[in-house]
Order: sequence, then structure tokens, then C-alpha cells
Amino acid sequence: MEPKKIMILMAKTGGGHNAVAEAVKEVFDRFYKGKIEAEIVDGLRTFAPFPISHLDTTYPWQIKLDGGVTYGAAWRLLNHRGIAKGFMRSWRMVVESAVKKIASQKVDSLVVTHPIFVDPCVWALKKFNKKTKFIVIVPDLKVTHALYGNPDVDLVLVPSYECFDQAVRHGVSSRKIKLVGLPLRSEFRKSYTNKKSLKKILKLDPAKPLLRDAQIVAFVGKNEKLKNTLMGENLGNNFHIQGFTKNVAKFMFAADIIVTKAGPTTVSEALTCGLPIIISGYIPNQESKNAKYVEEIGAGKIVEEPEKIAITVKKWLKDKKLLAKMSQNALSNSDPKAALKAAKEIYNYLVN
Repeated sequence: MEPKKIMILMAKTGGGHNAVAEAVKEVFDRFYKGKIEAEIVDGLRTFAPFPISHLDTTYPWQIKLDGGVTYGAAWRLLNHRGIAKGFMRSWRMVVESAVKKIASQKVDSLVVTHPIFVDPCVWALKKFNKKTKFIVIVPDLKVTHALYGNPDVDLVLVPSYECFDQAVRHGVSSRKIKLVGLPLRSEFRKSYTNKKSLKKILKLDPAKPLLRDAQIVAFVGKNEKLKNTLMGENLGNNFHIQGFTKNVAKFMFAADIIVTKAGPTTVSEALTCGLPIIISGYIPNQESKNAKYVEEIGAGKIVEEPEKIAITVKKWLKDKKLLAKMSQNALSNSDPKAALKAAKEIYNYLVN
């Protein structure tokens, strides 16, 4: 049997869409050799005309503008089946050339992790009588946005029961929906039982607690401006500045507490690492449920003011029983094998 060819379409508006795509492709590459050939493609940059191709560049300032309030309001407005459908239809003339290119790809399946591709691609596949299977992976934790809810998709993979119910409300048949969890990269399926050993590997002080008045690791990614600003400050030997790294999982497994925005992928990764979580902020509406979820399961707390975050960290580090309880609550609500389940569902659907 010839291997099934899959194109995974994502867009870099936030890190989660690409992270989920990479997590699933890792599984295909490792466990489905000769059966699945998967390729990740940035759908906007590869197929869309300018300036739509560069919509991803507007995402950071949309979030920074008024704390994401305007963005969150727009996200909420569009999270209605009728409004979402009308909005995407209004874009069809603009993106027709792009989706025609996507529909003409010689693949067995299109797998998308971003809602912007759902309606136009499904429409194009039908218009040009393509037999390509169209599969959606919802990369949020507690919300299936209406833009994912096209009744003509072939398969929808969701991370939670809430997302399952919302997909049904948005018009997807329950028979087409599979609950798999939120796919995470393979490094989060590893098990590290000794934090001190990990800290040594990462060139950190194994005797001190680690925070992602303790050791603090500030992850700045590819933000060179922020990195240079922090390096210019006299922050002491306990403050570590970490740029882009592929060792994020090791740092998280070594950590004792994480302070983070309520992005679905980061929250899921923290739960898998058994990390007590301080939610320092979230995009209104889009990430609100993620933040509340962390509190509901007893894995952390929403604390947005810097002074209160510092107080909370000190309080938690002094209470080992509390940290242990939150860690256990996090682990109890994690699903490190979600990527394996997602890949299996996709493979089974394509071969059956």
C-alpha cells in the first residue's frame, strides 16, 4: 500500500497552531514510516496573496493593543455559528486563488490546526470535486471556536468534552468528532523523576528551587530586544535569561513553579510536567477558560499583578505540601499521549 500523503496546514498566529502540527508530525515520522508521509506547511505564507499572507505579523500587536481586549471582543463576536459563516463567506473572493492552490495539492488529506483555513478549503474541495479528506485538530484547551465548525469536514479532533460539545453546537456531527486531548511534542512524554539532576544538566543550582527569591529562568524566545534589555540589568546570579531553546521540556520538568500566560499549549505542557501554575495574564475570551480551568482543578492560581506574583511565589515555595498537591492535581489532569491518539485517529480514518 502506498503511504498516505498528508499536508498539515498551520499559521504562526501564536505558537499553539505550529506546536500541535509539530507534535502530530513527530508521531507520524516515528511510528508510521512507510504508512504516512506528513508535511507541515504555513498556509498563509505559502498560498495566500499579499497582504493576507502576512496576517501573522499583525497578531503580536493585536494582543498588545489594550491588553488584547479589542482582539478578545472580535474573537467573541465571531464565535457564533451564523456570524462566523457569514464572515468567512465574505472572504471567499479574496482567497479563492489561494484555496484553489491548496485544493490542487496531490495529498490524501489536509489536516488543519488553524480555523482560517476551514471554511475556504472545504468550499474549494467541494467546488473542484476533490476527494481529499479534510481533518481539523482544535488546538485550544477548552474552546472550539465557531470558525472550526463546518459541517462538511471529515473529522474533527478535540482536546476536551467542552470542545466536543461546542463543535456539535457549531454544526459538526458528533460522529465526526473524536476526543484525543491536546497534542504535545514528544519531549513531554518523557519522564524525569530527579529535578536536581535536571538542574545540573541545565547548568542551574540543584540546591535552589527553580522558577521558570529562588532561581528564575526568563524565557524570551527569539525576542532579542527583550533579551538585551534584561542582560543590561543587574539582576544577580539567580536570574537566568534563556533565548530560543529546544530544551523547554527539560526546563519545565526541572522547575518548581511556572509563571505564564494562559495559552492552551503552555498550560497543557505545565500540567504534563506536574507544575504548579501562576497565570499572569490571558487573552480576554479566547484564553479566559484556560485560566479558570487551572484554578478549578487546583493546579494553580490567576495572579496578574507583579507584586502579588512575587508574594505568591514566596508563599508557595514555603509550603511543600501545597506544591505537592498542586503538582498532583496538574498530573491528574494531563494527557501526554494526546499526540499519539491524534495520529492514530487520523491514520485509522484514512486507511479505513
